[in-house]
Amino acid sequence: MIGPVADRQQTLRAAMLVWESRTLHAVLDDAVRATPDRSFVIADDHSWTYAEMAAWSKRLAAGLVALGVLPGEKVALVLANYPEFVAIRYAVSRVGAVCVP
Repeated sequence: MIGPVADRQQTLRAAMLVWESRTLHAVLDDAVRATPDRSFVIADDHSWTYAEMAAWSKRLAAGLVALGVLPGEKVALVLANYPEFVAIRYAVSRVGAVCVP
């Protein structure tokens, strides 16, 4: 059981003593190193682990680069709440572009 909010906040503070600026995909990659096989995105008919989502986002990022997307550019997304939205958000981060949902 999860304790009171104050207990959870204290646990987080102890784990993250120093604020470190990181990209969205760097946070995912850290989660992959810590728990690669843990479920990350769970949909009605399928679930993706942290490692699977990272691999998917890397493939999508390569595709974005091949299409000419450059760091700093804005990438507009018109997607509903689907697993593809999660993967492409991380992919855009990997390219260094800005996601505009």
